[in-house]
Amino acid sequence: MKRYNSAFGFLSIALLALSTVVSSGCTQRVDGVNIKSMAGKKSVASAGSSTAQIVSSEETDSAVTSSTPITSKESFVADLSDEERAKLASESLEKLNIKFKAKAEELNELIAAAQSNDEKQKVFDANNPVPWYTSELLALAKKFPKSDASFEASMQIVINRTDAKEFPAAMDFVLDNHGERVQWQKICESYLEEIPSMQLENWMRKMIKIANSETVKAQTTHVFYEYFDQFPTFASTIAYNKALEDRLPADQVQYIYNRKPEVRKDLLKMMIEIRDNMGDVKSRSGRPFSEIVTGPIFELENLNVGQVAPDIVGKDFDDIEFKLSDYRGKIVMLDFWGQWCPPCRAMYPHERDLVKNLAGKPFVLIGVNSDRKLDYARKSAEEENLIWRNYWNGPRGRLGNIAAQWNVSAWPTVYLIDAKGVIRYKEVLGSDIDKGLEVLLAEMGVETDIASSKPALEIPKQLSASVNQ
Repeated sequence: MKRYNSAFGFLSIALLALSTVVSSGCTQRVDGVNIKSMAGKKSVASAGSSTAQIVSSEETDSAVTSSTPITSKESFVADLSDEERAKLASESLEKLNIKFKAKAEELNELIAAAQSNDEKQKVFDANNPVPWYTSELLALAKKFPKSDASFEASMQIVINRTDAKEFPAAMDFVLDNHGERVQWQKICESYLEEIPSMQLENWMRKMIKIANSETVKAQTTHVFYEYFDQFPTFASTIAYNKALEDRLPADQVQYIYNRKPEVRKDLLKMMIEIRDNMGDVKSRSGRPFSEIVTGPIFELENLNVGQVAPDIVGKDFDDIEFKLSDYRGKIVMLDFWGQWCPPCRAMYPHERDLVKNLAGKPFVLIGVNSDRKLDYARKSAEEENLIWRNYWNGPRGRLGNIAAQWNVSAWPTVYLIDAKGVIRYKEVLGSDIDKGLEVLLAEMGVETDIASSKPALEIPKQLSASVNQ
């Protein structure tokens, strides 16, 4: 898609004032509106109003005669009363939006007159008003920091212009000046779609601190936990793809590798606070948080590298009960999987090779299957030649008791447990499994060469664009 086409979404959105921003933190995005179709309607919000007013094209022509930037008002602003400043901020935002509308309509006409796509692109690059508009929005917001217009202008950037150079400054500004007006959990959830960074973490911590209700705080805090829950998959993927590692800043790579263990105590404290003080608060799915945080608390307290793995008691596909501790003295690869899961199925060939190549050695592969029907799980194991022993997680599938206790949210999830029952590697994927097994077997005096090949690895969607560049 040409950039001049992809930018039209924001050109249209920006002309429709934020109708649901106040106390919601989210705006209704209206995509696909042609700029020309806006002529003659009413746009642009007055301060203090959540409804946009659209200025007619006739009003636009007379209102954009001034060449003075609306953000260059004299310092007399400081001497105005709060009410006067609010009114001036509202008028300034209205003039800015009118001017932007005029520039956008002019650009639309220039692009329509261009003959070729290359010419259209050149016209867009030379006349795109969005960077100017975004810069002016932020300047206005900072000039009138306590006004409704300031909130509206800065949230235009936070919601609609996440790729703008002003976005980080706008986010900091909103958090510092208007944080109590936003239900941050929705914005916080969007960070689960981003590659982790210290900047995102700092913003999320601020969102939790300034949450304006127990519901917002509980939901945002739990998203913060989910954010870190993704780190092992990111770390394994980066380690497995040198080209990807080279494309990311070195400090961001190290952050992804090392940060989760560093914040474990923080996360545990946060989850316990939710359980003890906000347990009755309901999630958006309707479940009380006292239930939701049970798994995270158990994981953070009991499933850390260096701790003895909690015992698992369950039944295999033949309805025979067994324990994880039955395999003390052997290295255990514990794999949470399901036939429904494509990345799990992608691991089958390599797992079959591991079982074959390590036969007779102190190693065992144990699965925890999450398919809802036992007959289907049995049939899958037979057809795929998965000859190792498996727990069945029960008719609730992924929500069954074993996976719930171990707080498994990503499939597959693999733990490597040493001969003493101690968790040595957690949430490993790809070649990290082989490297870990080599280390653990070497500790028992068993030399192997299983890490010479690289098994297939599912790439998180947040990273796939970088990998494919």
